[in-house]
Amino acid sequence: MDPCLDDCVMFAKRLKELGKKVNMDILKGLPHGFLNLAITCKEAHEGSVLCAQRIADLFKEIEICES
Repeated sequence: MDPCLDDCVMFAKRLKELGKKVNMDILKGLPHGFLNLAITCKEAHEGSVLCAQRIADLFKEIEICES
């Protein structure tokens, strides 16, 4: 349901080929822009929680690298 999914998958593969760490979650059944639906849709809310967790994980990695 995401018209950008193919591009995101290809971009992730290219980053991996370049030796970069890549994490990619594909949330089935949610459209592109699902974060706008987080208040009204349980699945979109769960997806938004996952996004927040991934962002928090990135900040933790940055803190570890800087120490």
